[in-house]
Amino acid sequence: MRSAPTSVASGSSRRAATQRTTATVLFTAAVGLVMFLLGLSFSNLFHRLSSMNIRQPSHPSPNGYASQRDFEQQQQQRPTASDPSVSATTTSTNNAVVVGSNVIIGDDKMTASATACEATVKEQYLSYFRFAQQGKDLRATHGSLRIAAFSRLWVPPIHGTGGMQFHALHLYSQLAARGHYVHVFVSGPPHGQLKKLFLRVNPDTLHTEDEPDHSKASLVVEQVASDKNAEYSETWYHNCLTVFKVVNQSIGGFHVAHSESWAGVPNIYQIGLQMLVTWHGSMLDWFRNEMNLIVHNFRMKGKMTGTGTANRMSALGSSVAFETYMLLAVPHHIVISDSAAKDLREMNLIDPEKVHLIYNGVNPQNFKPAEDREALRRTFLAEHHVDPNHFIVGCGGRLDGIKGHHQLSQAMRLLMAKYTNVTLLVAGSGSEATHYEAMLHENFKVVMLGMLPQTALAQFYQSLDVFVDPFYQHHGLNTVMLEATLSGVPIVATRLASAETTAPCEQFGRTFSLGHVQDLSNQVEYFLRHPAERLRVGRNVRDRATHLFSSSIMAGSYESLLYQAALHPKPLLPITGKVVCRHTYPAMCYREPKE
Repeated sequence: MRSAPTSVASGSSRRAATQRTTATVLFTAAVGLVMFLLGLSFSNLFHRLSSMNIRQPSHPSPNGYASQRDFEQQQQQRPTASDPSVSATTTSTNNAVVVGSNVIIGDDKMTASATACEATVKEQYLSYFRFAQQGKDLRATHGSLRIAAFSRLWVPPIHGTGGMQFHALHLYSQLAARGHYVHVFVSGPPHGQLKKLFLRVNPDTLHTEDEPDHSKASLVVEQVASDKNAEYSETWYHNCLTVFKVVNQSIGGFHVAHSESWAGVPNIYQIGLQMLVTWHGSMLDWFRNEMNLIVHNFRMKGKMTGTGTANRMSALGSSVAFETYMLLAVPHHIVISDSAAKDLREMNLIDPEKVHLIYNGVNPQNFKPAEDREALRRTFLAEHHVDPNHFIVGCGGRLDGIKGHHQLSQAMRLLMAKYTNVTLLVAGSGSEATHYEAMLHENFKVVMLGMLPQTALAQFYQSLDVFVDPFYQHHGLNTVMLEATLSGVPIVATRLASAETTAPCEQFGRTFSLGHVQDLSNQVEYFLRHPAERLRVGRNVRDRATHLFSSSIMAGSYESLLYQAALHPKPLLPITGKVVCRHTYPAMCYREPKE
């Protein structure tokens, strides 16, 4: 093969050098952007706190209910396990055991600060529970709502399964079961037939059913053409406005709107309704996911940052800039974890009164402790040839890389090498299943259950001694943790953002440092060595979960907030320019200020 002429070769070298320089500049700019945002949050934090009136009455409002704002401000003041006031002991530590970074007190000992943390958390979740009950009274006073809802995705038969579409299904079906009319606009293909579902909701089971009389449907799901099915596009936003206006006129006008992430955000001003936006994760969260991946890979594999990760962070950094701008146009933000609420207020500098915390919820009829746990446990474990006298550790859900199953497989090797009476049950599927399959080949006691139907999944949780969620995504509130806590199972989770919601202090679960396998093994071992504490934590998490993570509580909180938004509207910013979509995964779309 002949060599390229010198002039071409030197030109190629110059272009390659320029490309490398450009990539470096972009990556540096992205990192600089995030550090700039961090700097903004800290430089403004003292000024913002000093100017805010954060004192609130400790008693309920005159109508007998705590307000959403009361609850959110209590959350900001909540002590955590990392707070020195929580970790300082006031009792004898003769019975203490050091596990990882935690000092663990024996079963008959509790610190005064731990007791205070438990009491504070209980007060907060009871306040949240009271707020969720307001919707019933508001409905009786003001009548039902007509709600326009926007979601990129829906469950089968329209799209596939996934967390965001299940959240949409649970939320909208619960609202429809309460007598509201919900019309959901979802993405569809650019050509061919677009699906439109007319549904009713069984108020006892909350399952959706086809409604033959379309005029009586309380939940309508309508596909709107996009450039590609299941994806955002400028075309989809334009078509959504057109279809929305037709429906809005035909039903006599919507009262309020809701959006799953970016689905409705660029059209807020054009729709002209108060819109509540539920964020399942931000561009900044995804940037920090990449940072967590770097930490995980270095600690677990000794790997440095690759060019793929660096390029992705550069693209995400640009998306963070546009996201920061567009977030300011949203009148009502809803986040699903405590840390996400804190970030919107302190990192993105969103007005605190616009940020609302509503946890995800799952069906409490499916996930609850067994009436006769020992009998159910023996039966379920026998079906899978597991000794019922073993200490049973469970994990499950999507077995993908970001869920951190590599570190759990390594931690379980350490624990099983030390104790012969430990079995790991794995419920779920995905690429990371290979880590557990390798353990099987090494003769460790691992049972691969695959994807389980709801009844079997409930029995899985009811048979566990502890559930581990080794995730390393920054935000989000993993459904598996909600299911486990509703089932009364103690949890061990990575000490990252959403763990603050599920395990606010050690009376509600234990946490470990990302990528520290020995720390993870130690936290699981703690529950093995302290059965009385395991039972007590199980009771704590169950009581707390019934007040926070039930789908009916979630729907009640949304209902209360939807009424508040409709009855007390905020001004909408006149953002009237063109819609622009950025397809860095995950995609996001914004509208420019003006033409």
